[in-house]
Amino acid sequence: MKRTTRVFMHIIATLALAAAIAGCGAGSVTSTGGTTGTGGGSGSGGGSGTTQVAVTVTGTTHTFPRGVTSSEFQLEANVTGTTNTGVQWTSSDSNVAAVSSSGVITPESTGSGPATATITATSDADPSVSGTYAVTVDDDFLAEANGVVSFADVTGNVSNPLTTNDASGARTVCKYPVFSPDHLEFACLESATSRVFNIYQTDGKNVKLITSFDPSSQMGTNPVDVAIEFYAFTPDGKSLVFNAAEEVATGQAQVVDIINTDGTGLATLFTEPDTVFAGISVSPKGQIVFYNSNDNEVWEMNLDGTNAHALVNQPSVVAFYSPNMNTLYWSDASSTWTMNVKTGSSTEILPGYGVLGVAPTGAFILVTDGTNLYTFNPNGGGTPQKVFSAYWASM
Repeated sequence: MKRTTRVFMHIIATLALAAAIAGCGAGSVTSTGGTTGTGGGSGSGGGSGTTQVAVTVTGTTHTFPRGVTSSEFQLEANVTGTTNTGVQWTSSDSNVAAVSSSGVITPESTGSGPATATITATSDADPSVSGTYAVTVDDDFLAEANGVVSFADVTGNVSNPLTTNDASGARTVCKYPVFSPDHLEFACLESATSRVFNIYQTDGKNVKLITSFDPSSQMGTNPVDVAIEFYAFTPDGKSLVFNAAEEVATGQAQVVDIINTDGTGLATLFTEPDTVFAGISVSPKGQIVFYNSNDNEVWEMNLDGTNAHALVNQPSVVAFYSPNMNTLYWSDASSTWTMNVKTGSSTEILPGYGVLGVAPTGAFILVTDGTNLYTFNPNGGGTPQKVFSAYWASM
């Protein structure tokens, strides 16, 4: 495999396509004051006949992941009763959460457990009037923006496993989490080197381990080692498709396997010696899409392993179907392309970015430049919109 391909696949692995959705709902606190007269403190403000200045602060979530930055962590100040709508942003504790002059929250990168701060927007027209917004910074959960759900660990560092809190406060470790189609469960490996799958239920902040299994116990004849990297749920959410490298006494075998989410029913769908399989995804209709290093192409096959064939007839490393399956979004080692499924023709739409997924509605695709995550127009054109600094993501 070319070095550039290995680098790109490593990027996708560390971001793999997820715990709990951050966001307790929007909220605000409003304060009013008079623009004229002697009044103007918080509350009713100035005397009769004056126009009351009011500041209301709103946001999409009150809880933010520790050490993770995003332009999506934006607060808005609505100032009424004056034409001067400017505000000054301040934080009660910048060691918990800082705020920019435009109202973007930056959560702290150190500490552990929940920490709180109050963000204040003070009116330029009447500094005695302000609005406030309570924020909490916490570890180890999902943040959500524009339909992209992303995982962070306590440092936001992709080199560390995700650590989550279950309802009892116990801590669990998880690497490369992937959501089920209904987003009520997610699957992950216990660590980057583990071959044990954990399946969790999620209800928001809390998660519950519902099953754990090691598929290597059903693989081959006394395998020396099994490495699992990429996996995805089937459309019904009842099975996982994954690639594995089986180190056995006689050598190495690369396989694409399927297993039920209760750990039963392991079956090998595709195998080829001296070949690397990676970049697993499953289409809305159940086709398994995967990278085949023997041909340096993306292939697809049915869920039962039949009809395996090249999907993109040129060097490519990962691909995802649109919801209607009329378009395939795929990447080589350096760019994102679209392919018309009917004609097979491909068009480069985004040089320098790799595709990581397609929104369930088809409204956008998720891409990465290897450093950050972005949403992008599925038809091409425009500028990628940054969602989060780089860490695991799913949709």
